[in-house]
Amino acid sequence: MSAMKTMILCGGGMRSLVATALVLAEPRKQVISLLHLVRAGEHAARRLSFARRQARHFQTCRLVELAEPDLAPSQDPARFDTLLESILEHAAEAHIDRLIWPAQFDGDFARLAAMTEHVMLLRHRLLARGLNVPRIETPLAELTDIQLGELGAVMNVPWELAWSCAGVGEQPCRECAGCRRRAAVFAAMLLDDPLLSQGSMRRQPAR
Repeated sequence: MSAMKTMILCGGGMRSLVATALVLAEPRKQVISLLHLVRAGEHAARRLSFARRQARHFQTCRLVELAEPDLAPSQDPARFDTLLESILEHAAEAHIDRLIWPAQFDGDFARLAAMTEHVMLLRHRLLARGLNVPRIETPLAELTDIQLGELGAVMNVPWELAWSCAGVGEQPCRECAGCRRRAAVFAAMLLDDPLLSQGSMRRQPAR
């Protein structure tokens, strides 16, 4: 039996780190790739750096770096559709069987239901165009931030390979929304964040 081709969206953060560990723990035979949307800017460069670190850690995973399409401002409601359509078109061309989207809705089930319906409609629209669109799985969708952290801890994921900060510095700013959410997770688990430990941010070799 041929191996299943699985692609995981990888933003370089905590969710993609946990999702990749989950997929690798599955007993099925599969070929796994990580997909990172490459954007411009210093913050985007940090995300890309951590996506590459995650791919190096999970040695069986190949990182695909896909240039993000030229999009309207982030508040444009069509932006999400354009991004997802680009991802699904790429996955179809690569003959991917399933796409792992590590989206998380932190217990907001109404938003989860609405987004699930929206994604299904978009997928069916692409299928109607004759594209061999992979099925989409969201294994983290129902988890809260704390549950995500607990799952990652059980799987012993290397949290120092996940970047959550919206800043552009070498160290997390500790003030942005991403840093505050991350700090709350580690506080709830009574664990130290390895990114804030002395020497945890040593420069990685360039790819």
